[in-house]
Amino acid sequence: MTEMDVINQATTPGPDRPNVVVLFPDQLRALSLPLYGEQQIQTPNIDRLASEGLVLDNAISNCPVCTPARAMLVTGRYPQTTGHLINTTRTRHSELSIGDAFGHAGYKTAWV
Repeated sequence: MTEMDVINQATTPGPDRPNVVVLFPDQLRALSLPLYGEQQIQTPNIDRLASEGLVLDNAISNCPVCTPARAMLVTGRYPQTTGHLINTTRTRHSELSIGDAFGHAGYKTAWV
């Protein structure tokens, strides 16, 4: 699936366009969450998000470095393609992101 496929699917007219929230937590291991069996901490908001939303349990990163790995999630492209190879480099401005795709589809987007 290409980004244009995502844009075309997202622009299908309809009154029920869902809200989309993508969380990229920093340094959060799955084993640290009650969702995956952790019993010493409580995360009621994360638990609620998991119970009412979509949880992706099987993911593999093609890059062991944190910011290029996040750039892969946002662009859908490999670091060697985007130019974001190490933590101190940035993704090329010409690269489109999932935020761009949603923006083209009429969504208001933001990074926090």
